[in-house]
Amino acid sequence: MEFVNILMISCVFLPLIAAMITGVFVHSHRLAHRICSLAIGLSFVCAVLLYYQPILWPQAQTSITLLDWSQLPGIQCVIGLQADRLTTVMLVMVTFVSWMIHLYSIGYMQDELGYSRFFSLIALFTFAMLWLIMADNLIGLFFGWEGVSLLSYCLIGFYYYKDSAA
Repeated sequence: MEFVNILMISCVFLPLIAAMITGVFVHSHRLAHRICSLAIGLSFVCAVLLYYQPILWPQAQTSITLLDWSQLPGIQCVIGLQADRLTTVMLVMVTFVSWMIHLYSIGYMQDELGYSRFFSLIALFTFAMLWLIMADNLIGLFFGWEGVSLLSYCLIGFYYYKDSAA
């Protein structure tokens, strides 16, 4: 596998892996924000390298097929990622802003219940946003859009236990 393909996969799936680890296994405040912030920071580094990909690796392929899930003849349904110039600009912007939100949330959320759940949710939100940006067809775009919508709803309802937030 080419280095550019590894960068594309890492940029999208690092936040997902961090969200899964934090959501399932981590109950420590310190470990939750470290895992998620590190994953988003690494995703930002991958996005910057992808932005400079035409200069660093000019012959590299900028799309990758992750899964071909069509069994019907004549119908091709694939799930893949692409990284063209506009995509990489959006990747750099989204990963940087998300990383800053993660770092700001460390101090802002430190005394809240569900601290690791919050970091897991914003890492999942970042994954859905990156999937939305890098999807190479309308099916992937739909799944990314629905993921962003669902996780926005979950983050808006984060204080479900407070009557003052109802």
